[in-house]
Amino acid sequence: MSDSEYHAEIQELRAELERLRGLTRPTIVADEKPRPLRQSEVLRSLLAVNEAKAKRGDHSSIRITRGMTGNVSIEVLVTTGEAEDIATPELAAAKAQAVYDTLASFYPAPAAATKDAKGGKDA
Repeated sequence: MSDSEYHAEIQELRAELERLRGLTRPTIVADEKPRPLRQSEVLRSLLAVNEAKAKRGDHSSIRITRGMTGNVSIEVLVTTGEAEDIATPELAAAKAQAVYDTLASFYPAPAAATKDAKGGKDA
């Protein structure tokens, strides 16, 4: 097999692999002027982006864990753009703080053990 045949076969295999993976790109003809996008195309694109975000996990979440010492760890993640009322990072921070404060009131820090119980100094 000559070098040119080898390179041609590699190009065909790469093109087939891209087609199978769904990575094929439309061929743009240089003579044609691209047309503006229609509103429906823009809307489909935005919906596809939102669906991709949902699949990736770009959404708000809460994680609550309790350590061996009894301390509760609260993690609140609020994503901007997830809801109409969370459009900016400042609004997301305010929402996260409100959720955190509510959860923290349910899980107060355990009372500190006195030194007497541990055999330390008297208070």
